Amino acid sequence: MQLRQLFGISAFLLGTFITTPGTAGLIAHWDFDELGGTTAHDQIGSVDGTLIGGVGFTGTGGVIGGAVEFSDGFVSMGTNFPALPAFSIQAWVQTDDPSGMMPVSRHRAGVAQGYFLSLNDVNDGFTVDGSAGFYSANGTSGGSAVGGTAVNNGTWRQLVGVYSNGTTQIFVDGALVGTGNFGHSTPASVDFLVGGVVNSVGTAINFYRGLIDEVKVFDHALAEQEVEDLYDATLNPSPVPEPASIVLFAIGGLGVLTRTRIRKV
Repeated sequence: MQLRQLFGISAFLLGTFITTPGTAGLIAHWDFDELGGTTAHDQIGSVDGTLIGGVGFTGTGGVIGGAVEFSDGFVSMGTNFPALPAFSIQAWVQTDDPSGMMPVSRHRAGVAQGYFLSLNDVNDGFTVDGSAGFYSANGTSGGSAVGGTAVNNGTWRQLVGVYSNGTTQIFVDGALVGTGNFGHSTPASVDFLVGGVVNSVGTAINFYRGLIDEVKVFDHALAEQEVEDLYDATLNPSPVPEPASIVLFAIGGLGVLTRTRIRKV
């Protein structure tokens, strides 16, 4: 076996060792662990968010690390994430507010175009008090996949909206709770928001009230098992190996393979 093959195998082993659930196809991740300022850093890509109005970092109390707390503000990620044939959005939410709210959106209210995750009755003709929803529209018509009860019960809940080829799904705490058949197109001039939605004249409304954490965007439709794994991995994260341990693991694997080669010479 050639030496470069040995290095390739060790690299593969190393990659397998540190891979975690919920990273395949992940194109944006805001963990909201900042301790201050007005910038929410994208941990995967380059789409940082800007805190505007009554919203701030908590530093602690998130589902992992810190979170953002909303009263009458939002976080804007700009006009990113154009229309994809399939995509998924995750947000962890904690609220006891019964108002209709959109934790994550890229949608202009009053126009049937875009998408949003919702809590409670948002007057879309589908959602009801306490329910979670994932709305999608194609510029002419739309609607929400709806399911779950008591999502606004003051505890951390995982919401995942999935879209693929005209089918929408809403997951709560890793479980599929509702499906729908609604098309999708993304309004090019509307911002991706956490904590609100844009109205017909471009003003953010329907402010979320409570905490939001671990918002993620995926470039494909997550399968049911992937959503369940993502939920489990968030609540029970695997310990991250120390850099020294990772290096020793790779070197050890290379050493074993090298000794095997020597015996065969």
